[in-house]
Amino acid sequence: MQDYDWQKIAPDVARQILGEPKVQKSDEWRWGNKGSLVFTLETGQFYDFEEGQGGGVKWLIERYGKDVSEVLKQFGHDLTLQTPSSTVNGSTPIASKVRSFSREQMVDLYRQSEVKVKYSDNFMVLRHSALPMKYAPFSLNPNGTWSMKRPEGLLPLYITNKHPEKPVIVNEGEKAMRGAERIWDYDVCCWHGGATGWNKTDWSAIYGRDVYVWADNDEAGIKCANEIAGELKKNGCKTKVIQPPETFNDKDDLWDAAERGDFTHDSLTKYIETVQEKKEKGSITFTRADEVLSQVTNPNWLIKDVVETESLMQIYGAPKSGKSFVAIAMSCAIASGQDFYGNKSFKKPVLYICGEGQRGVKRRLSAWQQAQYSLKAIPLYLSDRAVRIGDKDDFERLTQEIESIKAIEGDIGMIVVDTFQRNFGGGNENSAEDVGNFIHQLDGLISVYGCNVCIVHHSGHEGNRARGSSVIGASLDYEFKVQRTDKSEEMFVSFQQTLNKDGQGMAEKNFVFKEVDLIGEGLELTSGFLELTDIDFKSKDKLTYKQKLVLEALERESIFADKDHPEDHYFFPKDLKDKVRDSNGNIMSVESIKKLLKKLVELEEVKYVETVGYQSAEYHKLAPKFE
Repeated sequence: MQDYDWQKIAPDVARQILGEPKVQKSDEWRWGNKGSLVFTLETGQFYDFEEGQGGGVKWLIERYGKDVSEVLKQFGHDLTLQTPSSTVNGSTPIASKVRSFSREQMVDLYRQSEVKVKYSDNFMVLRHSALPMKYAPFSLNPNGTWSMKRPEGLLPLYITNKHPEKPVIVNEGEKAMRGAERIWDYDVCCWHGGATGWNKTDWSAIYGRDVYVWADNDEAGIKCANEIAGELKKNGCKTKVIQPPETFNDKDDLWDAAERGDFTHDSLTKYIETVQEKKEKGSITFTRADEVLSQVTNPNWLIKDVVETESLMQIYGAPKSGKSFVAIAMSCAIASGQDFYGNKSFKKPVLYICGEGQRGVKRRLSAWQQAQYSLKAIPLYLSDRAVRIGDKDDFERLTQEIESIKAIEGDIGMIVVDTFQRNFGGGNENSAEDVGNFIHQLDGLISVYGCNVCIVHHSGHEGNRARGSSVIGASLDYEFKVQRTDKSEEMFVSFQQTLNKDGQGMAEKNFVFKEVDLIGEGLELTSGFLELTDIDFKSKDKLTYKQKLVLEALERESIFADKDHPEDHYFFPKDLKDKVRDSNGNIMSVESIKKLLKKLVELEEVKYVETVGYQSAEYHKLAPKFE
């Protein structure tokens, strides 16, 4: 007699007895109010999660009190002419009471399982709809049978072990590991037992390797991943905890990612390189220096050499100096992806907090659009009022609005706070405590959204630093000074970098203000924008081009050394090496710089103090102590 094809007729029998499934997917059908009765099409098996038992076609028929032969005859099948192929597909259920399996039963069960992971010769984990556990462990008995239980002692780690010199991804669970295996070309591994079972596992198989621990998408998963990473670090591993993308649902893992086609090996590698580790709440982690050095990356620019993501920036200057015009030009460049006066921009949404309301900003944007380029449909958003950053409730309203915009536009690029005073939210701007709280709130925005925050602020009475507590300056990554000069009935604006956390930074830019008549029915308004200019409106006519370059470099290095007291710093020609370039972009030699400095001393533009060095005469006036 031939074997009976139970799996083939299982769908027809299921429909006859149970009716149409409540949920019908490509791989499984479900019945019941909560979908507790599951039929897996690939295996032809049924399982009732409420009762904790299941089996094949015969089990289903007998469960509902029907005669197997009579049911099958309705489909043109005569049971008397057949023999069942196995107890797995036949009438014998694999119920929660069944704990022991013969070798033949295990072979059959293993073949039919949706997910199967053999950890060792005496331990395996199977996912099968007829099993009472979602992922059932099996251990080999001395008599050759298998029991549905874990072996004694530490459980082994499953690892593919194809590329021991390459990074390995650790996954929580067998199914997630199988998904990772479909994406990742290097090694993947998993442990059995979930978030609470990691410390019952022998991890020695991956000691000394580079390890990415893929965290489950919840607090327990993050906590578990960090604990594993900590243990592996003690045993020579370089580790990184990887939080799943925000697009993942709560229970999604790399199996779901593989099913959707979210990643290739290359795109997963890029995600792992760029993602920030998410720590459990209150955690503190120290990282070894050589590991930190291996993670150095290029800046993630919003505007090349000017605005970087995950940074705090300030634009300061006297009232009516053109600060907001510069901030608007930056915002338009980032939101549109257009160049910022010759510096490449990378398109990202921008939020502009209008401390004085939208009226003035709207006019300036209108002038920009008429003279420069269209702002239609770009992700540039203006607030309708100031935000009291220091006020808990108002700050929460701000974050809610940011979340709403992020849901529509994607990751935020820059948040402009114009001005500091208007958005401070009470308190004393000269108080270190009050300003510290303000900066803390902005740091929170940077941390959560990975954006740049740009403060537009007024300068103090001397004009060489921003107003208020020094806490602001101490907290910045980048700072720019805006200075206005009126000459020949024209308004000129210089834009000079005064602080750069890394490297030389942006070369000074000079602008001329261009007035624009705003177009619109009934409008009799003017505004304007800043246009890049080659006019050297700040320099004296008696200086040559190269002399001006050296003088500017000397003043710039003084500000970089100490923006609050540039007069305290003097320089020798060798200190300006690599800091001065001629009109062709060539670096000036130390000897050329020395000759130019001596000439500038003769012209009384530079002061030389023996054993101390050279300094701008303007700054030297502030430091008579060297006389």
